[in-house]
Amino acid sequence: MDILKRKTGSMLDIGLVISLAAFVATLINAAAMPGILATGLLIVFTLAIAVIGIWREAHKEGQLDEVELAGASFGARWGVAAVIIIALLATFVPPLQSGINVMAAAFEASPASPIPASVRLFVAGLVCAMIVQLATKSLIALTWRRSKR
Repeated sequence: MDILKRKTGSMLDIGLVISLAAFVATLINAAAMPGILATGLLIVFTLAIAVIGIWREAHKEGQLDEVELAGASFGARWGVAAVIIIALLATFVPPLQSGINVMAAAFEASPASPIPASVRLFVAGLVCAMIVQLATKSLIALTWRRSKR
């Protein structure tokens, strides 16, 4: 049964990488495709990435022991605090606001993209927030596990 679990995990990893690669390839070549086809493919690949990602996380969580599971839960609960702190700092600290304005100007400077600059900036912000949250979650979970063992 252990071999089957390992194969399932590997297949989910491979499926996620293939879906991400297909999404990026479609996004890069979207201008050469009819709009409805590019949109349909991007929606399908986005759904595939979401489903495979959720399934992958559930599979990996099923393999954790009690301490690791508690650490993951604690990290997930408190990992969002970093995103909230960054949002508050961006609201009240002028240098961060200037950095956001520089990013917005950079997105406005590339008019060749079929995606509006405001949408690209919003998606970039979401991706950055996800990266910060996942990194914080991982660090908190690691600290939790090390303190409990």
